[in-house]
Amino acid sequence: MPTAAAHGDACTRNLLVTDARHGFTLIDFGFWGEAPIGFDLGQLLLGEIQMGERSARTLARLEDACLPAYVLGLQAEGNQVTAAQVRRSHALLMTIFHGLPAIPFEHQAAAPTETLRRLFHERAAAARFIFSLLDSS
Repeated sequence: MPTAAAHGDACTRNLLVTDARHGFTLIDFGFWGEAPIGFDLGQLLLGEIQMGERSARTLARLEDACLPAYVLGLQAEGNQVTAAQVRRSHALLMTIFHGLPAIPFEHQAAAPTETLRRLFHERAAAARFIFSLLDSS
């Protein structure tokens, strides 16, 4: 896949809303570099779900809003990628970096609480959504 500049940690916490005219400001450039197109979309869509702060039910709506905007941003910068290329790259990267490691192994020794059950449920729902992207790309 083609590559482009990537924030590397494009979660919502690193996108500060400035005002209605300017939109937002990026912060925390510790992972800035070059990556396959669509790389930043995964963290942007999934960061709050992985932290247990947003429901995986929002993924389809977020995907529908963010993917076209991301493509328009790439094209505004002179990149000639198509929406289909970005969608395929995004689906593959989400599978590798977020779908396969969705099981929260970091909690394997924890007692099974309701909060932990919800986290597992949301991560499983996110993984189902991610794997469905492969079918549609």
